[in-house]
Amino acid sequence: MNLALQARWDGLAPHSRRWVVVQFVLGALLINAILNATIAWVFTLDQGQVSYVGIPLIDKTTLLVDSLGTLFILAFLTTLIVTTIVRKELEHGELVAPAVAPARLPHRAVKRAALVGAVCFAVLAIPVTLVSLAAGSPDMTIEQFLVYKAIFGALYGLPITPAVALLAMEPATSDR
Repeated sequence: MNLALQARWDGLAPHSRRWVVVQFVLGALLINAILNATIAWVFTLDQGQVSYVGIPLIDKTTLLVDSLGTLFILAFLTTLIVTTIVRKELEHGELVAPAVAPARLPHRAVKRAALVGAVCFAVLAIPVTLVSLAAGSPDMTIEQFLVYKAIFGALYGLPITPAVALLAMEPATSDR
């Protein structure tokens, strides 16, 4: 955990820490697994198998393109949803923001989500592609792909969701 996140975690009251763990660690694991598998299922309804690679928007769903898309989309949606939830909890007094400097992120949730999504994609796209190539990913059955997507979504969201929640724990301010 980096120092900014550690300072926020250390500044939380015990009930707020418990809330973060239940909502944004345990809850996120389950929700990300179910949502990723469900979305993958919808996009593969007319497929017998999922190829490793293909041309986006021309070919059907492929493992590599779908995985790369997930890097941005999951981080973007997670940031948008979690930031909104945390801010409402702060507003209603259910959470108390730790006494630390505000995050150096845009205050507006959509701008923040776009930035987090872009950074996650920029940092992870090449490693995900290289690991996938090194694994020699063959075509997958739909069932294998759904299991892969559930695991990928859950594990990828695991560090992002609580980090986004901690970064959203700050008093409301004007747009940065």
